[in-house]
Amino acid sequence: MARQGLISILSLALFIYGLTKCVTQPLPPHLIQGGHFQFLTNVLLALTILYVLQTILTPTSRHLRTQHNVVASLEFTVTVTYWTLFFLVPSWLNPADEWGRDWMLDVAIHLWPFVYLVVFDNQDRIPPKKAWGLTGAVIVVYWCYLERVVSVNAGDGVTRFAYPFLNDRTLTQRFGWMVLIWVVSCLNYYVIGLRNML
Repeated sequence: MARQGLISILSLALFIYGLTKCVTQPLPPHLIQGGHFQFLTNVLLALTILYVLQTILTPTSRHLRTQHNVVASLEFTVTVTYWTLFFLVPSWLNPADEWGRDWMLDVAIHLWPFVYLVVFDNQDRIPPKKAWGLTGAVIVVYWCYLERVVSVNAGDGVTRFAYPFLNDRTLTQRFGWMVLIWVVSCLNYYVIGLRNML
């Protein structure tokens, strides 16, 4: 139990470090209007920090299992999509020369949150429809925010989507990408199931 608490505290510190570093970086001109929370990674890191804080401060809360399932599923999406694009289609991510490459930060925000949630924070699954529905709701809210930022600032000739693969696409195509993100996140339900069998 003491070991679990130490891992939680160290992970929380790493997540706070990662989010702080992300939100203090200057944004390029085409991303200024959307702010730092137009990145799904930053949104989920904030949700993960809130979840870990709650597990430390109120470990008997009846909502922890639901929160865990939603946050872990979305962090699964971040981990899988980021590293897949990083190795196979890096041009679909923001160019490294805009931000610089920081491996410690990459691990802190694109890998460790999922590892922590699935390996070290052992929560049972909630019913699949509930898990998938709540995960989908977070993705819809996030997508609506992205669409609003770009549509409201469309006339400035600068503002674009945070992820290059969403630019120069129709609304239907962008909807398709959000559905794909949701499908990938739903797969985490089975990842948690496999973990529970080990």
